[in-house]
Amino acid sequence: AVSRATLLPVAPVLTRYAESVNPFAKRKLIEPAVREEKVANKLNNLTVPKLCVKLNTLQYIRDQLDTIEEGIKQSWVDVQSAVGLLDYLSCMTSEGATSKSSPSDESIDELFTIFDDVRRTAVNITDTILNFIGTRAVFWDMRDLLLFSLYRTSVESARMEIFIPTIEQVLDQVCDLIVDVLRDRVVLRVFQACMEGFIWVLLDGGPSRAFLETDVNLMKDDL
Repeated sequence: AVSRATLLPVAPVLTRYAESVNPFAKRKLIEPAVREEKVANKLNNLTVPKLCVKLNTLQYIRDQLDTIEEGIKQSWVDVQSAVGLLDYLSCMTSEGATSKSSPSDESIDELFTIFDDVRRTAVNITDTILNFIGTRAVFWDMRDLLLFSLYRTSVESARMEIFIPTIEQVLDQVCDLIVDVLRDRVVLRVFQACMEGFIWVLLDGGPSRAFLETDVNLMKDDL
């Protein structure tokens, strides 16, 4: 598995230091926890299209569980009705005769418990992928086109509007692949990651970016 933190770009050199209790102590450079080459290898099977397919599969499992569960409940009601009818007919035709035993309520409850466990696991995995997919798209796939280019050199020459087509391309890809019930949630995560990327540019953009007071209104318009 790849955590969201490993997708974040390494902080610029001027801020890549560990804090020390002693202000006069020599500061030590923080080494990246995971090399980008290693992360890239793990991400080969975690592309945005593949993540969308995984989300669709998990949603399909949840939908099928609901359908199967409803079918079993209805069948169980029918079985109980049939058993009750047999008991009634047995009493009418021959006293003391007993009907065949039916599955117990406990066994049905155990089956539904298994369904609940599977459903809960599918929900948890879905949430994990949703938390990851936006970060993957913005901080990895678009890091060169967006994170490393936005406001580079100057705000006026590299504003957000230049990079909107890149973001729209990712959103179009997602909307073409993801099922309707999950579409808004995935799009929301991409937008949230874009905002996180915007904040990263402002705080950790490095020496290639310098902001002036006159840039404030331009950046507000970009938001």
